[in-house]
Amino acid sequence: MNYYTPLFRNVLYPFYEKVLRGRPSLSYLNDYQSNLDLSLKELEALQLVKLKKILQHCADRIPYYQKVFERIGLDNIDEQISSISDFECIPVLTKELIRENHHLLVLKDNNNLKKATGGSTGQSLQLELDHNSELLRNAVAIRGYDWLGGGLGVKTFYLWGADLNQTSASSLKTRLYERFYNRRIMNSFHMNMNNLFEYTEAINQYKPEVIVSYTSPLFMLAKFILENNIEMPSIKSIITGAEGLNDEQRHVIEKAFNCPTYNTYGSRETMLIGAECSVQKGFHVNIDHLVVETLDTNHKSIKGSAGEVAVTDLSNYGMPFIRYINGDIATLTDSPCPCDNPLPMMSKVNGRKLDILKSADGSMIPGEFFPHLMKDQTNVVKYQVQQSCLTQLNLKLVINNAFSEEDELKILSSFSKINGSLKLKINIVDDIPLTKSGKHRVTICEV
Repeated sequence: MNYYTPLFRNVLYPFYEKVLRGRPSLSYLNDYQSNLDLSLKELEALQLVKLKKILQHCADRIPYYQKVFERIGLDNIDEQISSISDFECIPVLTKELIRENHHLLVLKDNNNLKKATGGSTGQSLQLELDHNSELLRNAVAIRGYDWLGGGLGVKTFYLWGADLNQTSASSLKTRLYERFYNRRIMNSFHMNMNNLFEYTEAINQYKPEVIVSYTSPLFMLAKFILENNIEMPSIKSIITGAEGLNDEQRHVIEKAFNCPTYNTYGSRETMLIGAECSVQKGFHVNIDHLVVETLDTNHKSIKGSAGEVAVTDLSNYGMPFIRYINGDIATLTDSPCPCDNPLPMMSKVNGRKLDILKSADGSMIPGEFFPHLMKDQTNVVKYQVQQSCLTQLNLKLVINNAFSEEDELKILSSFSKINGSLKLKINIVDDIPLTKSGKHRVTICEV
């Protein structure tokens, strides 16, 4: 019998967060859990209240939006924004605008957390969020994983990206942290065709209730399990993220592990945007934490057909993102899900799959590796990896004037830690053209 999960949920986690850390994490989680008892209409009303509040904050304290609101004549939030449709008067926020106006988007005299994203669209982005926002987005993520069986204290195996520059001291701290949260993490970036058995052995030894993983490496591992008739432990559910999950991948993974597989949708800028449920027919969107739109070419909200994803974070007062274009294409729908979850649906996410890179020794690098590698490269404006043979990768970089030889050596050194058989060649270019569909591909594998 599992005694740790209820002990962690009811005693250890509340004591750690409330008593030791003095943080309202549990209160936030309980609030978000309670929101699932509301109707869709009540959730939309709550969303509008939160939206007005952060827009007023922008009008009062964020220089960038003060200028934008003045330009569009938005001078009375309460009267002029009476519905989500009124919200369309505000211009979208792009990565380019964030880079150009970073100092105007950040709350002055703040104590923000600094974060960065490599971006699945190939453009690194420096962002900030206030500490309270970090707690709120963690609560939303816990709620989403909870309805998929992977909530607080559940014994979970993570096949995920890890810190490429982790020291022995930080590694020890990480192991203690993982043990406390009842989880184990194995670095998916180290996975290749020659060490897959090590990963199956680790899962069998750990015997998790839930597996959380990038889609591509788990799909590769699942095929290996089936091809070699490897018996795996009893697992309740699998949760994938960072990439799309197609029908073939879901079928193979579920067959290998003999349990349901659920996909999630999120980004580093906002964390969990939505998650599947037991019906597995789309993502329930966290509208009590975000405003998620899909936009046409005129930046007007549409439903029922694919559009650019624009996200408004209703919790981040340190660096507000209002109608932020995150680089994805998706489809929102008004059709309700037959499950009991009242959150509305995103029926499909398009264009998030990253090519897997290969080498002659049979090892593979998931496309998600390069966004992870490049997220801290502040002097790289845009990048793209192209592979046309099994011995070399060509990394195209669009750089700023501050890019140095030290930056280049850091990239090469970090890459060599993950793969020694592939040569990484860096090419500085003026621009990287978009695909015919208007998207930027991070990785292109032609072998």
